[in-house]
Amino acid sequence: MKVECQDNQLTSLVFRENTALRELYCSDNRLSLLNISGCVDLYRLNCRKNQLASLDIGKIYSCFISIVLKIS
Repeated sequence: MKVECQDNQLTSLVFRENTALRELYCSDNRLSLLNISGCVDLYRLNCRKNQLASLDIGKIYSCFISIVLKIS
């Protein structure tokens, strides 16, 4: 599953234990909390341009995960 929710005013996202999540694009929001723990098949995450104080990735079993993260 691919979720695209970039360019909004979101302040938190929780996808805990969502084993179907493979790609998450949530850049350009106001996220201070992002929880993707238990999303074991996630392999692409773009969460740049947010206000993240916490990023919980838990255990991700993919051999490769591409994370785009820029802390401002």
